[in-house]
Amino acid sequence: MYTMKQKLQLNSIAPFLLFLLSFALLSNAPIGKDRNIRMVQTYWEEVWNKGNLQAVAEFYHPNAKHGEDFTIEGFQKGVAFTREVFPDFKVTINDIFATGDKVICEVTYTGTHTGKKMFKQEPLGNAVTVPGLDIFTFNDGKCVNHQHVADHLELIIQMGIQLTPTLPDSKE
Repeated sequence: MYTMKQKLQLNSIAPFLLFLLSFALLSNAPIGKDRNIRMVQTYWEEVWNKGNLQAVAEFYHPNAKHGEDFTIEGFQKGVAFTREVFPDFKVTINDIFATGDKVICEVTYTGTHTGKKMFKQEPLGNAVTVPGLDIFTFNDGKCVNHQHVADHLELIIQMGIQLTPTLPDSKE
C-alpha cells in the first residue's frame, strides 16, 4: 500500500488535478457555448440590424482577426456604410451552433439598395438577398477571430450591376 508520505503527496496533488480537470471540462461546457451563441445573436441584432456601432467594440477583442488590417474603428465605418447603402439592412440567423470556442452561423442578408451608391452603382431600389456563413472564435468573452463568407457576386447581380467581361491585352 501507500506510505504516509505518499498519501500526503497524493492529498496535496489531488486538489490541483481536480482544478485542472474542472477547468478543462468547463472550457467546453454548454454554459460557455450558450454564452458565445448569445453573444453572436446579440452581435447580429445590435450591430447589423440596429446599427449600434458601440456594440462592435463590446464584441470584438481589440486585436481580433477579421480579414486584412482589421480595426474596430474601420469595421464600425464599414457597418455604417453598409447601412447607408441598404437602409433596411437585416441579418436573419438561419442556423447557429457552437463547438468548443467557436460559433458557426448560417445567415441571410437582406436589404434594398436605396441609399448611397456602392461599387460605383447608383441606387436602383433593388432588393437583395444574400446567403452567408460566419465562424466566430472566442477567448475570455471576446471574439478574437471572425471568418466570413458571402456570395458577393450574387449581391452585385441583384443590385443590377452589369458585369462586362474584358479580354486580357494580347501582347504579340
